Parts: sequence; structure tokens; C-alpha cells
Amino acid sequence: MLLLWGTPLLAFLAFSGLSSSWVQVPYDEWRLTQVVILLLLSGFALFSTLPKKSILTPQTHRLLSIGILMTFALIIMTVSQAQYPERALADAALYTLLLAGIWAQAMLMKRAPALAPQIAATLALLPLLTVIFLPISIITAVFTHLESVWHQSFSNIRMLDDALLPCLFLLWQRPAWLAYQPTKTHFFNVALTFALSAISILYLIAFWMDGARAGLLTIIMGLGLIGLLRRDQWSSLRLPLFTLVASGLIYALLVRLLPADFAVSVMRTDSSQRTLLWQKALDLWQAHPVLGAGGDHFALAKPWLLNAHPHNLLLQWISEWGFAGLLTLVLFLPIMLNILRHRQTLPAFALAAVAAVCIDAMVSGVLVYPLSQMLGLWSVAWLISLLPNTHQTSTASNSDKKSIASHFQIWQRSFKIVTAWAIVAMLVIHGHDLVCIHCISVDNENAPRFWQFGRALHLEKQHIAPVIDP
Repeated sequence: MLLLWGTPLLAFLAFSGLSSSWVQVPYDEWRLTQVVILLLLSGFALFSTLPKKSILTPQTHRLLSIGILMTFALIIMTVSQAQYPERALADAALYTLLLAGIWAQAMLMKRAPALAPQIAATLALLPLLTVIFLPISIITAVFTHLESVWHQSFSNIRMLDDALLPCLFLLWQRPAWLAYQPTKTHFFNVALTFALSAISILYLIAFWMDGARAGLLTIIMGLGLIGLLRRDQWSSLRLPLFTLVASGLIYALLVRLLPADFAVSVMRTDSSQRTLLWQKALDLWQAHPVLGAGGDHFALAKPWLLNAHPHNLLLQWISEWGFAGLLTLVLFLPIMLNILRHRQTLPAFALAAVAAVCIDAMVSGVLVYPLSQMLGLWSVAWLISLLPNTHQTSTASNSDKKSIASHFQIWQRSFKIVTAWAIVAMLVIHGHDLVCIHCISVDNENAPRFWQFGRALHLEKQHIAPVIDP
């Protein structure tokens, strides 16, 4: 079960700003740490046996097997015709490992259901290691009119906002020891609710100060989803709605007190180049409608734009992977429908967290940057682990048992073939980057995708001059 603590470990390293001096840029170190975690999770998925119980029907498993093999064949074809095959192969391997990581974590959570809420509570509070510097920075700016950096290791504010998004919904869920404690005194529970309200306001102020329009819109839509689908949870909306309004009022006051350039305006009229990025992705798809341009090729295609991804996962996948990207999204439909079918029994804010991640992926980079990828997909794994098992071999007739076992075996083989391929591909492409000490990604542009500098394929060795005492 130690594998389940991989995502909290990555979150702790990123939010705390700690570094192992593995590489010179924090983002690159996060990516390498993520790859190691995913390799371990995928190794578990590769060598573990498929459980007898399933959340899906045998027929669905057979369709998934066919879909997986078809997608895999299309990916191989895309990689072979890509301008830079290594880059495309690494991109395909990364997203395959992410999917294997979801499955592995969901299976581990089913085996230890009491552990997931504990981890969720931990993830909800870890952003404090970074966001705690925001009020310090605000106080400094108000009294000295000097700006101070509070984003810590996050060189791009969107990386922080996208990582903060699922943590905020986990905080509102109040799992494990963040929940109301009936064995504690009334004063303790009031103090706990007050503390969580203050933390929620602080997280939301971070969104306001960064001018994170996509994040704020996603938050509102996630809360609206609870209002529409979970009327039994309307009372739980009081905390997030109160803190959303309170943080907005505090932000409006701070705008008047702080230096003009300290906060990014939420009321901007520009699209932050999103329309240009989306148009480029659509043009790239039109030029390569079947196989796509190749994974991680968006940044290299003309016209040149700073960003290495189009801020829309759907456009990213179809422009770079063509039909394989579309088919990958279709393969998610059975799980999505199953989640929708059991929405009344699932934790409301865990459900909203996944919805928020999916919505944000259409307008930002929550499923592109390493930390937000792991946090968002951890939320997906938790939700999948909470789905009830509806089909099992122990209650079926002998003939049905053979049929069900056959479907499971087919699905298992397809899944493990692709997972093994992804593990090997990642090690072949980036194996030497994993052991490149004091290395850095270089291409002179901060355009995060795989590495901090989105156009770099590999890390480069940086020679550190020795310090000579005078």
C-alpha cells in the first residue's frame, strides 16, 4: 500500500519547494519523480492479477479489449510516421503510464478503502506549504509596496492553480480527520470548521490573485454540478459558497490596497492566446486527420507559439494522435457512465473534483503538468475505487464463469501488453534522463510540456564550476 503514497510524496516535494538536487529545475525534478512513481504503479498493474469482482460487465471488458488494441495499433502507426518518433513515443508512453496508474491506484484503494480518505485529507492540506506565503507576501506589499515571490518553486502560476484545483475540492469533501468528529467537543468541531474555512478562503484568494479565470469558472461549474445532481448535499455547499464570496470580497479590497502589478485582473478581455492555440490545434488536425501530427509535436509545428500545448486536452489528443486520441476518449465512456449511474452514493465533492478536472482540462493544463496530472488522476482513481462491484465469478453459473473469466483474461492481456510496452518505451527514451544528475532541460523558452522547457527532448548535463577559495 506504500504505492498509494506516491502522489502525496510528489505533492509534498512540489508544494514545500524541497529539492533532492536531482536536476536543476524543480519542474524537471517533478517530472522525473512522477515517472518513477508511474513506473512503480505500472509495474504493480503489470504483475498483479485481475480481481474476480468488477465494476463493469463482461461485454464491456471485451469491447475495452478491442478498443485498447485498436488504439495501440493506431499509436504505433502515428509514432512510425511522426517527424520526431522519440518525442511521440515518450508522449504515448507517459499517458499510457498515467492510465495504468489510475487502474493500479483504484485497485489498491479497493484493497485498503480506509486509507484513501486519509490520503485525500493529506492532499487537501499540502498546498498550504506554498499558499501560506501568500498572506505574508500581501502584508509585505501593503506596508512596503514591495512585491515578494510567494509561488515558491512554481515558475508558472498556472501550474500552481491547476494543482490547487483538485486539492480544494478534496478539502471541501472533508475526508477522514477533516470531517465532523462526534467524539470531540463542540468547541473542537467549531474550531475545525473555522480552520477549514480559513484555508478554503486562502486557496481561493490564490486563484483570485493569479487571475485564474479558468480555475474559478471550473470551481463554479463543479459546485453547480453538485447543486444539480446531488440535492441531498445542498447543505454541504454552504462552506464553499461562503468562502468563494468571502475570498472575492477580500480580493476586491486587496486590489485597492496593493501595488498595481501585484494581482492579475480577473476581468481581462483577452483570451491568453487560447484562440490562437485552439486554431493551431484544429489546423494541425485538419492537416493530419487520421494519424495526427505525432505526440508532443504541437510546439514544433508552425506557426510558432510559446505554449507547448493547446490548453485543451481534446484538441491536443486529436491534433497529435488523430483517431487514436478520439478512441482513447471513447474508452472512458463506460467508466463515466458508471460514475453517473452511481452519483447518488459517491462522495459529492469527490465527484465534483473529477468533473472540475475534466472541465479544466478543456481550457488549461491540469492534465499536462506533472503535479496536477497526478493530483487530478488520483481523484479519478479514488472515485473509481468507490464504485460498487456488480459482476463477480463466484455467483455465476459454471458456463457463465468460463465466459466471464475469458473476458477478464482478454482484457488483462490487452492491458498488460500495452502497459509493458509503455514501461519499456519510457525507459528507452528517458532512462538516461532519470540518472542525469544536475541536468536541465534547455531550449530558451518556458513552455511546459514534458520538461520545463517544452521543446527539449532530453535533459542536458550542466557542468558546475568548482568553488575556489581566495
